[in-house]
Order: sequence, then C-alpha cells, then structure tokens
Amino acid sequence: MDRYCKIYVDYRGSSQELKRLVESCVNLENVDIYIDYNEEFDAIRACEFPDGFLFFKFFLELDFDEGVNFLCVVNLILRLFWDRHISAVASCDYENLLINSGGYRIKECFWNK
Repeated sequence: MDRYCKIYVDYRGSSQELKRLVESCVNLENVDIYIDYNEEFDAIRACEFPDGFLFFKFFLELDFDEGVNFLCVVNLILRLFWDRHISAVASCDYENLLINSGGYRIKECFWNK
C-alpha cells in the first residue's frame, strides 16, 4: 500500500503556524511533511460539500519511512485539526481505514462551513 497522504486543511493562520501546530502534537520523526498554500484556494467553493475540501487554503503532503505506523500518524493529525474545529480531509489510498474515512463525505469534519 502506498503510504503517501495529502490532507487538505482550511486553516486561517499562516503555513508556518500550521506546521508548528502539527509538530507540537505529532512526532514527525521518520515522516516527510510538506505544507503549502493551495493554489486552488477559493473561500466560496471551499464551503461546497462534499468536494469543497479541494479548495481549502492549505494542504499537507505526508510520506512515511518504512516501519512508521502511518495510519496512526494520519489519524492523530486529523484528530488534532478536528478537535480544534479546523476543517480537514485526507486524500490517500487508505482513507477508508482512517477515522471518519479521512473526513470525506462527513459533514461534521467541515467545521468552518
């Protein structure tokens, strides 16, 4: 199974603040993380359920070293956002194995909407 995961996040702060938030709660040792502004960001379209997540402000790209429990790490990151009422949706080959199926089609995971 491909361990790569992309998480779309509708975070109101900066990308540096977003990275600090993730690093403060999740051990990212043996995890490559890339956070960037989503060029497709559109505040209006981001409110459209269920595909509005494609227009969230940021995305995180995660790639995991061999032996890392990637399901656990992605679930922790999703829970980190959702517990803070930050809209987030995971897009990966294993989203059906994640909590709330990674947030796709779960309206409650669209906190800011």
